[in-house]
Amino acid sequence: MTNTYATTAGTTLWFAPIGTDPIGGIGTAQLAGVDEINGLPAQEADEFETTRVDQEVSGGGAHDWFKQFAPDHIDPGNIELKLAMNETQLETLYGLVRQMKAFGILFSSGGDLICDGFIKKVGPEAPKGDEVVVAVTIRLSGKPTFTKAA
Repeated sequence: MTNTYATTAGTTLWFAPIGTDPIGGIGTAQLAGVDEINGLPAQEADEFETTRVDQEVSGGGAHDWFKQFAPDHIDPGNIELKLAMNETQLETLYGLVRQMKAFGILFSSGGDLICDGFIKKVGPEAPKGDEVVVAVTIRLSGKPTFTKAA
């Protein structure tokens, strides 16, 4: 059977104050290694109805009773990760819950995903040697930026 998911070996999660490049900039910190990526942000556009009762079908003619819609703002989504970390990193992680930060995922390829957001959910799962595996959900705020490896 072929492996259908990308390897996360060498992938890391970084954070920094809002307005700062979270990967390698001043005031940044590497939080943990990424053990598994369960979901990158799925962007979903809101919509609003533009139907008018007196509208005509385009090109003229009688009303066909189909509603019309237009796109609105985009929900930037969530990032769901499993992090492998030690107890000191876990303590730092708990301190970041509900704190708006700039986050960066540095992929092993050299590409990165940068976003603003906050840690919405933390759920330690199991020890893995000297590390703890922790499920984390980051709620994005604003537009995420992906930069492919050079």
